[in-house]
Amino acid sequence: QLIDAPIGRDVKIRERMCVREGKAGKAAKTICRVRERYKDFTLVELQLLTGRTHQIRVHLSHIGHSIAGDTTYGGKVILDSDVEQGRGEGKPIIVRQALHATCLSFEHPITRGQAKFTAPLFEDMKRLIRSL
Repeated sequence: QLIDAPIGRDVKIRERMCVREGKAGKAAKTICRVRERYKDFTLVELQLLTGRTHQIRVHLSHIGHSIAGDTTYGGKVILDSDVEQGRGEGKPIIVRQALHATCLSFEHPITRGQAKFTAPLFEDMKRLIRSL
């Protein structure tokens, strides 16, 4: 799915960005691919075609699928008791946005060569995915 929605500063909460039509928004495009569906959550892979501030967070919130743990853009903190059917203690499974960059690549501005960086999934994200 292509999310094609311009992004600009939120006029009510200046620290946030939001989808803004017209001259107030700058072009922003994100490709969203579903990797796995769970009862209340979906694991997605995203490809940014532009690089706007908070682009992933704004675009996913805009289509009604906020990032778990991203309370700024409508996501909620996920507690172990939310997903572990009576076994949880009401503690957060993850204390940050459930957002991870597995691979980042871009054209190096000086050498013009392709720069590519990868990172394994952190343990808190693995635990969250296992619990879903």
